[in-house]
Amino acid sequence: MTTKFEELCNEDKILVFFKKLLNEWNQELDEMTELEKRTVKEKSMVATFKQCARYLRRLFEFCRKKNL
Repeated sequence: MTTKFEELCNEDKILVFFKKLLNEWNQELDEMTELEKRTVKEKSMVATFKQCARYLRRLFEFCRKKNL
């Protein structure tokens, strides 16, 4: 059962959009080589990703509970 994005309620649209964005970002980080992951720039990128994911967790909870 797949629902079209346009048919979702606003909370579900937010949840789907940001989850997809986080998954794509995570895949991009996973594709880095071990050598790349050791650079300061890449460590900063990983830290930024983790921080964003942690901050978005609360938004996802609100979306799942339809409390927006």
